[in-house]
Amino acid sequence: MNLPIFDELHVISDLHLGGPKGRQIFTSTREASAFLKRLSAQTCGRVGLIVNGDLVDFLAEENAQCFDSEPESAEAKLRSIADRDGFREVFDGFRRFVSKDHHHLAVNLGNHDLELALPWVRRTLVDLLSGGDDSARGRITLVLDGSGYRAQVGQAKVICLHGNEVDAWNVTDYEKLRRVSRDLSLGKPVERWKPNAGSRMVIEVMNSVKRDWPFVDLLKPERESVPLILLALDPTLGWKVKNIASLATVANIASAKREAGFLEGPVDGDADVAATKSGLTLLGEPTGNQLQTPINLFTNAESRLLRKLARSTQTGVQSALLDDIERQFRDGILPIDLIRSDYEAVYLGKMSDLWSATAGWLHKTGANLNVWLANQGRQILRKALECLIEDRVFDLKDSTDDTFQQIDAKVGSEFDFVITGHTHLERALPRNNGSGYYYNTGTWAGIMRLERSVLENDAKFNALYQHLSAGSLELLEKNNLVIRENTVVSIKADACGAAHAKLQHVRLNAGRLVLDLVAGSEAQIG
Repeated sequence: MNLPIFDELHVISDLHLGGPKGRQIFTSTREASAFLKRLSAQTCGRVGLIVNGDLVDFLAEENAQCFDSEPESAEAKLRSIADRDGFREVFDGFRRFVSKDHHHLAVNLGNHDLELALPWVRRTLVDLLSGGDDSARGRITLVLDGSGYRAQVGQAKVICLHGNEVDAWNVTDYEKLRRVSRDLSLGKPVERWKPNAGSRMVIEVMNSVKRDWPFVDLLKPERESVPLILLALDPTLGWKVKNIASLATVANIASAKREAGFLEGPVDGDADVAATKSGLTLLGEPTGNQLQTPINLFTNAESRLLRKLARSTQTGVQSALLDDIERQFRDGILPIDLIRSDYEAVYLGKMSDLWSATAGWLHKTGANLNVWLANQGRQILRKALECLIEDRVFDLKDSTDDTFQQIDAKVGSEFDFVITGHTHLERALPRNNGSGYYYNTGTWAGIMRLERSVLENDAKFNALYQHLSAGSLELLEKNNLVIRENTVVSIKADACGAAHAKLQHVRLNAGRLVLDLVAGSEAQIG
């Protein structure tokens, strides 16, 4: 394998540059500028810098789409992001880095910046990163097909993957992305892009919530916490959450069965028919007067549908589909994507159950929206936030981490260092598949981290609720509710060829750059 060879390699991920002022989750401009300036000053040996996905965040932009394939639109958004206060300095830092000989920059595609795979957006990104300098262009590599970036540091082989490759909510169809880019370039009609459930959740639900409750962008692990939190903040969003869950489950099960030759019928052309065949009943969008207060949240007809839904989420039909998929996968008949479909169906089914239980409570008590917000929403939010303080969520050595387990199994044992991002949660673990090590670079965006005592104490929780409801990320940071760890994985070769790796946190102390070692993250190959 012909790999680029570096004397030192640094990997960062999930900057999420994007979004309007006041709702930007990246605010570490000074730290990023100082870090890139330090790397640019390196004069000994070959230095590599990898941005391991989600450099920019198209989903956070005003009037965002799940995938913006309009030739001029996505390019304009990228130029706007790169020229925005707070982000311009970061792009300046990248340009300074690649202007130096023996410095190489690689950018992996994430799941919030899919538009970078479009040819004209790709060219714009290279222009912005290189400053138009031809020699600098030759020191930039874009990896846009999901294969990851591979390199060698000393004796160690390294592979960097974003991590969404094993996330059923956010998996990308790279082959279809290639076909869309090809057909657009040729001026041909293109097939409709089918967004994954994660992108739809951001566009159809979370972006509207963030206008009043911007803290939802800081929640990790988002899959366990967001559905209940959304319902607690605004129960009128429940129909959206439920529909996304149902449609994603139906589409994935149907696609899996159809690809294997087990199922004929609609996949996403007729969602209602597909839902009926899978044993699910979808809740329609509330009418205008149903969103007014104070009134009952559901009509009698809708309540009957919800009760039917609660009974049918684990019907024999659905269970049989899931069991069949899992069994065929174990027998080696189906492609790897089907295990993602199985995982997603199980999780999204649980999300459906959460909404069904909430709707059942509303129907049983005859509660209206005002009653919900006054008496139940706050306590539901309190319960949902407990997902953020699970004992191992921020555990550097959590070997039960799903992304670690799936990526480790997916990547061959010949790679000594496997590095991902995506989850925003740092990890440093020995590999199960081989004798190497796995790292997750965390994020340069903000994360909300709560102490258990805050949720267990009424006075502390009421104070937290007031901070959350103020709708200000700046206020949350002032009250130390947001952490910004600015994580980097650094791998350096010594004179004997051994590769030394570690996680570091980038911070400033009186204006001076400080790289803090993350305890327990060091590893060596060779």
